[in-house]
Amino acid sequence: MARRVTTLIGIYAAFAFVIADATGYPTVLPVAVADLGGEQYYALGSAVGGILAVVSVPLLAYLAARNPHTRPMLLGGGLLVQVAAIVVRGFAPNIWVLIGAGMFLSIGTAVSYVIGLPLVRDMFPAARASMLLGLVGTASSIGQIAGPVSVGRIIDWWGWRQVSLFIAPLLAIAAVLVLAGARITKAEGARIAESRPFDATGALLMTALVTMLILPLSLGHGSIPYGGLLSYLLFAGAALAAVGFAMGVRKKKESAFISSEVFKDRNTLALTIQTFLSTGSSFTVLAFVPLYVLYVMHGTGFQSGMASALFAVPGLFLAPMLGRWIGRTGSAAGVIYASTAFKVLVMAGLGIMILKAPEHINIWVVYGAMLLAGFYNAGGTVTVQTAPQLMLSPRMRAQGTAAVSIQVTLGPIIGAAGFGGILLAHGPQKGVAIALLAAAGAALLALVPVAFFRPLRGADAEEAAGSDGAVQMSPAPSH
Repeated sequence: MARRVTTLIGIYAAFAFVIADATGYPTVLPVAVADLGGEQYYALGSAVGGILAVVSVPLLAYLAARNPHTRPMLLGGGLLVQVAAIVVRGFAPNIWVLIGAGMFLSIGTAVSYVIGLPLVRDMFPAARASMLLGLVGTASSIGQIAGPVSVGRIIDWWGWRQVSLFIAPLLAIAAVLVLAGARITKAEGARIAESRPFDATGALLMTALVTMLILPLSLGHGSIPYGGLLSYLLFAGAALAAVGFAMGVRKKKESAFISSEVFKDRNTLALTIQTFLSTGSSFTVLAFVPLYVLYVMHGTGFQSGMASALFAVPGLFLAPMLGRWIGRTGSAAGVIYASTAFKVLVMAGLGIMILKAPEHINIWVVYGAMLLAGFYNAGGTVTVQTAPQLMLSPRMRAQGTAAVSIQVTLGPIIGAAGFGGILLAHGPQKGVAIALLAAAGAALLALVPVAFFRPLRGADAEEAAGSDGAVQMSPAPSH
């Protein structure tokens, strides 16, 4: 039990520090690109971090499903990869090294969602796991609050490079806790292991699809202008990659990079689509409002970080309650409907106020809007972290979690590239407002898949609610 607690603490710490870095990055990136002379690459820098994460999520799910006893090692190793990327970012001599390091910054997020969340579910019975999974949302909220404020203050006092010297060691400690914690023995892992080949072709097609989408979207008003030959070629290449990927899924079925079962299971498919639209729209507030504070209001790093921090405050006390709501009803629909109402209200209202302001809105208006936005942020965070574990049958849980986790990365990538292109086209002031209004429309579209949620029935419901689905993890190393 002691080692399970060590693992649990490590997972909570990983979420807190990974989220702290992720939510502090919208303050780091504008300052860093300005310092390195690469403002025109801001949208690309925001989006590029998800390229590897989109591919690594199914890869990690495959490795975890094939060899469940390696899950703690995969989680700890993935966190250490992000530690290395954060260190490289802090010493980046130019914009391209900064963007290159950024490609690895979402590995920690990917491994935390794909490995960390199922690991909590595996270690404890469903009733207790639902509460513990809700606390993951609290840990994330702590990271969202402390991270941006601390990052902003560090930038004001010492500069953007020094941020890495604070976050990297903390995330390394989380990795060590996970590696020193509980283990699944090979015998225990064999009971839930899935053996299937890895679809390398599908991985390459997914990488090509995402890359060829974000390049023209993020640079469409810069070095790859819309309507140009290169832009058309990239969009055509993305379409061909998408067709090839779909054909691969149809042909290889369960052996595809993303299992065809994901597209056959109603809850998994609906939750996947909803997550893509929701996370893509949510990105605009988290990334562009701090930029607005820095570039348009000429605020300090602390003020920019405070705007991001207030975004997380409601989640600090709402996360466990929302987690229990999903656990009690067996569906995330109620949480999604309630949080989307706040999302549309804040995005549309803030966008209109920015458009009507002669110069810029007051910083206290920004703070108030971000605090209200935090109510939908809490709902979205808990939905992604809890719903796949409680809404999906045990047979679909691992692959369903992977499919949903892909959207946690893919949604913000497309949002960063597309909405970032709007920002570059119209300038920070008008561009932020237009992006917010467009994102409000995407948030409304995210409600459509919710209508297709359905409760688990029969044996699936009993197994998901009972304790039999939990893997009893051994405190002793598997060897």
